[in-house]
Amino acid sequence: MLDFAVHIYWLIWLARNELVFNHKGVDPIVTVTRAMEAWNFNQAGVFPVRPGRLRGEESIARDCWQPPLEGWYKINSDAFVNHRTSQDQLEIIYMDSGGAVVHERVRSSFCRSPLMVEASGLKDAISLANLLKLHNMD
Repeated sequence: MLDFAVHIYWLIWLARNELVFNHKGVDPIVTVTRAMEAWNFNQAGVFPVRPGRLRGEESIARDCWQPPLEGWYKINSDAFVNHRTSQDQLEIIYMDSGGAVVHERVRSSFCRSPLMVEASGLKDAISLANLLKLHNMD
């Protein structure tokens, strides 16, 4: 249930950042719809694909995101560490030059260092990119 709560807070945080930093309001219905999707995933015992973004949907932070060259892919990662429980969560996203999410991965373990979580995550990202035959990485 903690993953679900973190996911809901993440959705709200993304909407807030879109307003504060990009001066663009996010339709509350979109946030609520994503929260409902998260609830359905949670009930099914599956963690959602990407907090704040649906598969194939363009990045909401597109104004500050620099796309890779045509035919290339960009790997982005983000780590969260709960120091109280020593549980971490890592999200890895593969995007094409148009900003569409082509693959994503979320994993959890028990680590206290965000740097170590991200470092091990990037190693995993490269291995997974090789398995997916995504060879042009930025």
